[in-house]
Amino acid sequence: MKKTFLFIMAAASVLAVSCSSDDSNDTPPIDNTVYLPLSQGNYWVYDVTSTQEAGQATGRDSLYVANDTVVGSTTYKKLKTQSMANGFFSGALSGNAIRQNGTKLQLTGSTAFAFSEYFPVELSITDFTFFDSAASAGTQLGTTSGTIEQPTEEGYNLSIEYELKATTGETLNSHTVQGGDTYSNVKTVNITLTLTITALFDAGGFTIPFEVLPEQDVVTSTQYYVENIGAVHVSTLIEYNLVDLSGLNVNLPIPQSGTIQQEEVLDTYNVE
Repeated sequence: MKKTFLFIMAAASVLAVSCSSDDSNDTPPIDNTVYLPLSQGNYWVYDVTSTQEAGQATGRDSLYVANDTVVGSTTYKKLKTQSMANGFFSGALSGNAIRQNGTKLQLTGSTAFAFSEYFPVELSITDFTFFDSAASAGTQLGTTSGTIEQPTEEGYNLSIEYELKATTGETLNSHTVQGGDTYSNVKTVNITLTLTITALFDAGGFTIPFEVLPEQDVVTSTQYYVENIGAVHVSTLIEYNLVDLSGLNVNLPIPQSGTIQQEEVLDTYNVE
């Protein structure tokens, strides 16, 4: 049985000074809406289902607010999971620093995408805005891009161009998750990770680039947020296809292709 919490929001007072019926000086209300409560000790438990060609795997993630952490001169909240995360959402937030900046939620730290357990791709990010309660649908919230180079056991390097971006989705009057729970006034965010991977082969002192992963949206994730609760559902598609290398006698530390559909559904939570 999920707990319902009553939040007392501070009301902004309005002082009007009128010289006539047409003159006024109104102070706009302060937006105190919270879509990810970050008080220490808050936690969310998610049921995680991952479906791929080999079958279906299930697990549970317990994500919680562990402590304050200072980055530069700014204080954030550090989120953690009780064990290694199964889900994309919990994995992206775990170990990182989160802060509420006005109506925005921002993340600082690193997030990793693993093609396999032997080849994770780790991205460093600073104040990446992944949610804004005041943004309209289609608004780009945060974006970060760059190129990283990783060696392989086969003796060549892989150049990985990436772009991570967050875009505001639509606001839903209601949203029903697996298990039957229905939430009202749900705000959505779309997260996309786009990758291009090029193998860099050494040939007598010359580098020969060969594109093994043309530009693709490797991760597309839709996150559903409810006021004073947090993310109640995250639906993520992980999908990619490498070019055919069968004629080149090249071994890559990445499977030829992959498709995983993952659902993270909030089961229980405790927030204040």
